[in-house]
Amino acid sequence: MNLEFIPPPEREAIAEIFTFWFGDPEAKSATYADRRKLWFGRNSAVDAEIRDRFLPLHQQAVAGELADWQSSPLGALALLLLLDQFSRNLFRDTPQAFATDPQALAIAEASLEHGFDRAVPLLMRMFFTCRWSIPKIQSGSSDRSSCSPSFRPNRRNWRMCWTTPTSTRT
Repeated sequence: MNLEFIPPPEREAIAEIFTFWFGDPEAKSATYADRRKLWFGRNSAVDAEIRDRFLPLHQQAVAGELADWQSSPLGALALLLLLDQFSRNLFRDTPQAFATDPQALAIAEASLEHGFDRAVPLLMRMFFTCRWSIPKIQSGSSDRSSCSPSFRPNRRNWRMCWTTPTSTRT
């Protein structure tokens, strides 16, 4: 994952989001099962860690202060994670957990339109698509026309999930 073209302050924040959410692709102990527990589990310690580490970034995203992140695939994905996934942990069991769904949905749709989902490793791609992530599903949208084909990581294809596709949509 090459973040060199992103300015240093944003690069550090985006790298921290990705390392937390996706783990280290080089770690031999990293498994899809571990990540799945983080992504879809219910754990108050994880919620607290996300609150401690990412609440200020989330607040900046909500205020539109990170809108320039939408200009690159990795920046858009980091922003999407903040507004869609992290909101669930930050504000679990409250209406505020879903307050940023319209923003997340707009970012996901624009990202798909620009082919950003095709420019990131497969593991990350699923968070752009409505099949998994979910901005469309969580927003209640029934439109699946812009969904990427579903991809389901598992222990056999875990390492492949970190491969960035060479072709992108136009």
